[in-house]
Amino acid sequence: MPTLTTRVSFPLVSSSKYEVKETVKGALTTRLVHSFNARSWTVNINNATKEEKNVITALYASTAGAGLTFEWTPPGGTLTEVRFVNDTLTYTHVSYNQYNISFVIEEVR
Repeated sequence: MPTLTTRVSFPLVSSSKYEVKETVKGALTTRLVHSFNARSWTVNINNATKEEKNVITALYASTAGAGLTFEWTPPGGTLTEVRFVNDTLTYTHVSYNQYNISFVIEEVR
């Protein structure tokens, strides 16, 4: 399972919801399995280098967007299994070799 290790520019926006998303035979379904505090994070990385952008876009491609999970450690947290929220990866070319990157990830169990 891939692991995302990159610096995060604050603020990191976190939210919670009470549902479980799972992949069944390649299709993402949402159903209430049990109530737990599923977290999601809006990640903003300002002034990322081209190499950092390439690492994140390669991770996005290797996980088929929201199709597969990967591991991430939120600031002050522990290693968590997460997935990208559908089509939330965006990046803006700011200047030579500088990008602002934004995406939303959510916890899965």
